[in-house]
Amino acid sequence: MNAVQMREIIVGLLAATYNTVGEDGLASAFILGRRDRHPALGGISVTLFFRRKKLMPAVMKLRSLGPPHLRYLPLGHSFEKLRSFLTDRYHLVAGNNIFSRAETSLLERISKEQVDLLVDQFAESDILTPPLETCLFPLVTIQMR
Repeated sequence: MNAVQMREIIVGLLAATYNTVGEDGLASAFILGRRDRHPALGGISVTLFFRRKKLMPAVMKLRSLGPPHLRYLPLGHSFEKLRSFLTDRYHLVAGNNIFSRAETSLLERISKEQVDLLVDQFAESDILTPPLETCLFPLVTIQMR
């Protein structure tokens, strides 16, 4: 996947992210605080709302252009990967957007430099590398008579 394709996925994700609830109510709630502290020790509660129809093109691009292992996983898994990517890195682009209730997407409220930062983070994320897990299949002997 090249940089232009990664940018298209991130722009699609940001264009589908709002601070106000949409018609489908797809949301992610999390605590934004210091990264070195446990979330229970304080922070700001943030809820991001996603527009499913706007997020779908980014998910489909991720599945078709991304690593092959994503093609064999359920569509909801790719949705969740993108949503988790943004919530885990929201502190990089939050700024004044935390308290905003504007009816505009996150893409319209952040700078080009912040979009570039997210694209760089996406290139280094674990989304593009398949998980390394050992999978052992049991060998069962069959006796034929």
